[in-house]
Amino acid sequence: NIISHYQVPLFSRLSKMHNDNIHVVSVRDLPSMRKRLGWSFNSKNIPFSYEILQEKKIRIFGVNFLFSPKILSVLFDKKYDVVVIGGYYTLTAWLTLFVFKVRGKKVVLRSGTHKYSESNTSALSKFMKRIFIKYVDSYVAYGTFAKEYLVSLGAKSERIFIEFDTVDVKFLREKCIDENCLNADKRNIRKKSLGLDGKIALYVGQLIERKNVITIIKTAEQLNTIIPELTFVIV
Repeated sequence: NIISHYQVPLFSRLSKMHNDNIHVVSVRDLPSMRKRLGWSFNSKNIPFSYEILQEKKIRIFGVNFLFSPKILSVLFDKKYDVVVIGGYYTLTAWLTLFVFKVRGKKVVLRSGTHKYSESNTSALSKFMKRIFIKYVDSYVAYGTFAKEYLVSLGAKSERIFIEFDTVDVKFLREKCIDENCLNADKRNIRKKSLGLDGKIALYVGQLIERKNVITIIKTAEQLNTIIPELTFVIV
C-alpha cells in the first residue's frame, strides 16, 4: 500500500535492527491518493530501501483486479528470505504469496481488518481470504479484533503476533515539550480559542464508511446524557 508518514519510523527502526536488510515495496502510492489524503512525500526523509510500483486494472470475468507487472522483477531480482504482505485484496499480493511459497520462503501477513471494518462480506470473498490465510506462515495483527478476525478465517492463534499501530512518539513528545502543551492554562486558552469548554473527546481520521464514524456520533449522544460537559470533536 501507500508508504504512510506514520509508518516511516517503523520501517526505519526495522531497517536499523536488521542492518538495512529490508526493502519496502509500495504498489498503491499514487499522487492522487496522497492529494486526497493530504499526505506529502519527501524521499529525503526515507532512510530505508524502498521503491514504488504502479498498479494497473485488469478485468477478469467482469471484475476489476489491481496488478503490478513489475512485481515479478522485484520478486526474482533479489534474494529475499521472508516477505511481509500488507493485505490479500490484489493480484499483486496473491502473486507474491505464490512465488514465495513455490520458492520455499516464509510469508507473513500484516493485517488490520476485523469484523467491524470488513467491506466485502460475500461468501466468495471469505472463501478467497481463507485460501490466502491457509498458506501464510505467520501473521501480524493490528490489535485483538484483527487477531480474532484472522482466527475466524482459519489462522492459528499461536502464529499471530499483535502489533499496536503507533506513530513517532519520540517526535511528538519532544514537540509537546517544546510547545509546553501539558500546561493546563495553555490548554484552556487553546480550547477557548476553538470555542470549546469542559472535557474533550477527540476523533482524528477519515470520514469514510469503514471508519464507522456513525458509531462515534451515536456514542456521543448517549454519553452527553451522562457527562453533559463532554464535547466530541471530529477532525
